[in-house]
Amino acid sequence: MSEMRTEEEQIEAIKGWWKENGKSLVVSIVVALAAVFGWKGWQQKQHNEAEAASISYQNLLDAVVTAVNGGESSDYATSEHLAEQLKSEFGGTEYARFAGLLMAKVAVQQGNFEQAITELDWVIANEPAAAMKDIALLRKARVYRAMGEWQKGIDAAQKVTATEFESPKFELLGDLYVQLGDRAQARDAYAQALAVAENAQGNPLLTMKFEDLQGEG
Repeated sequence: MSEMRTEEEQIEAIKGWWKENGKSLVVSIVVALAAVFGWKGWQQKQHNEAEAASISYQNLLDAVVTAVNGGESSDYATSEHLAEQLKSEFGGTEYARFAGLLMAKVAVQQGNFEQAITELDWVIANEPAAAMKDIALLRKARVYRAMGEWQKGIDAAQKVTATEFESPKFELLGDLYVQLGDRAQARDAYAQALAVAENAQGNPLLTMKFEDLQGEG
């Protein structure tokens, strides 16, 4: 009898606990399951988006290759359309930023420097990885050099921060200072470019630029 009473008491205790805590337990389980399935759903969405963006970028590459290899004006129009579609539908992906860099290059080849600047500004404004941002800034500075906008080029190049881009950054700054007529600043920039270059002998032109300014005050 005592064992039966003990079992009955245990059952009653369980019932009482369930009455007090059952609802909150169910809610906790539902929330936990929702979080798990929500996370899996988000991961799947990210995977699907990346895959679709990859396909769009490959289509863009194909269109650009066709355009630059003797294609017609319609091929350039197709490239522009695909790039804009990629940026509007998958703007948060690296593929969209690569599209901006690619279209900037195409614009430079066509002599459309203003469009190249627009494309590079889009890349910079859309939170690229640090290395990609520095690449975009260097290319922007080079476009400004081609446009004869020396000071704007200097302003863009000076924003480059990564150590791996220091040598091309300072060499480019030297070129821009030469164009501005500031040969002392140019010499200093070339000297910095040589100082940080991994292999100065691999860039004889940089050495020549620096030596041409040696001895000037």
